[in-house]
Amino acid sequence: MNIKSEKRKYWPLIFGFLVTAIGLLLFFIPYLLGGYSVENMENHINFYIFGFLIMAGIGLIFLGIIISIILFIIIYTKNKK
Repeated sequence: MNIKSEKRKYWPLIFGFLVTAIGLLLFFIPYLLGGYSVENMENHINFYIFGFLIMAGIGLIFLGIIISIILFIIIYTKNKK
């Protein structure tokens, strides 16, 4: 097996980790922008935007973890053969 194909087999795992990282970023954006303070929550638009970002972040975190686990299992079983 050459070096290029050896490197390419781990790209799906890197994709899973990137999805997780984007999810973490979306999850923490509301806290970095001031979080759930009384001033921010008086504006209902901020409440919905922050809530959406947190829920999207949680979804991407779980999706990234599931992708990573599945792809790790696939790569591990292929290497055992």
